Amino acid sequence: MGRPATALLLLVTLLWNSGCNSKPAPRPKSSLDKAKTAAPTKAVHDHPQAGPNGGKLIELGKNEAYHAEWIGDDESGQVRVFILDSSAKQELSIPATPPIVISAKLADEELEYRLEAVKPTGDPAMAAEFEIVNKQLVTLLRQIGHGVTAHLNAEIEGQVYSGEFPHDHAHHH
Repeated sequence: MGRPATALLLLVTLLWNSGCNSKPAPRPKSSLDKAKTAAPTKAVHDHPQAGPNGGKLIELGKNEAYHAEWIGDDESGQVRVFILDSSAKQELSIPATPPIVISAKLADEELEYRLEAVKPTGDPAMAAEFEIVNKQLVTLLRQIGHGVTAHLNAEIEGQVYSGEFPHDHAHHH
């Protein structure tokens, strides 16, 4: 393993061990806080918290035009992404090429991962599921919010959509 990869792995391991126990800095109360809690209203996100395959959701586009669902397997290193409709309930086939791209940033290092279509069908080839096998990517995605940020980019109906991987507050180390 080369020096950059070893350094990256060491940094990710240190971040991994830091855990989710850090509390955000307190912020002053404002009149906006009172307005937010004054009356219960319908939830802004009218979609499930998990995707139809049990994965975590990523919002794509304004007003959540689409969603992506991602599932990472720590042991195998497999990352699967499913493109979903605006309700985050139905899979949506998109062109198999170009591939979906995940851009991850750790400290000053930016990494790019290309996910290829799984079982594309038709002409032109279409798929709703994309995957890559890369243990480093799974580790990075588990560290979102702890010095790591990541975005998913996918072309849907001729337009490129980008969505940020959210921090999983429930993830335990």
